[in-house]
Amino acid sequence: LCVLWHHRWRSTRSLAAAGVSVAFLAGSLLSAEAGVATCAYLFAYAVTLEQGNLKRRAASLAPAILVTIGWRLLYNKLGYGASGGSFYLDPSLEPLRYAWAMLVRGPILLMRQWSRVSADTFSCVPVSTRIILWPVVVVMLLAILLLLWPLLKSNRHARFWAIGMHISVLPICATMPMNRNLLWVGIGACGLVG
Repeated sequence: LCVLWHHRWRSTRSLAAAGVSVAFLAGSLLSAEAGVATCAYLFAYAVTLEQGNLKRRAASLAPAILVTIGWRLLYNKLGYGASGGSFYLDPSLEPLRYAWAMLVRGPILLMRQWSRVSADTFSCVPVSTRIILWPVVVVMLLAILLLLWPLLKSNRHARFWAIGMHISVLPICATMPMNRNLLWVGIGACGLVG
């Protein structure tokens, strides 16, 4: 709903639509940490669907950035989140561990979106098996990208869904790869397939 109202705001210049979009973003963020993935689609919108120069595109994200910063400050102030364990990483407190987790977990989660291979099993197999599986997964994702490339080059709506899908995988890299966390990624994948 946030992205729909964002589109209405950007299409009609309605300040009411901007307010509704921001309210839905706040609701998304307050409903779950994963709600931050809403911002992935707002960013994708600015990159692919927003009209105008770079400054105008960046300015369209200002309300979302302010709401997200406010949410994160409140989140920290109230003592939410977890860090220091192996199950959940806080990107702001453990940036290097999180960067490594994105590199390792991101492709696994994306591959689950495109195949029937469960992301959950990746955490259960021995490290030696993960070391073998990871490059295979990356090669398969590159093959999918090559297949989609003509569509992505010619269709800005396809690029919107693809960018949103790929950026929305980043927040869920903060926890172990699990199929149940792929809701936001799946929204982009469904739009892309459509």
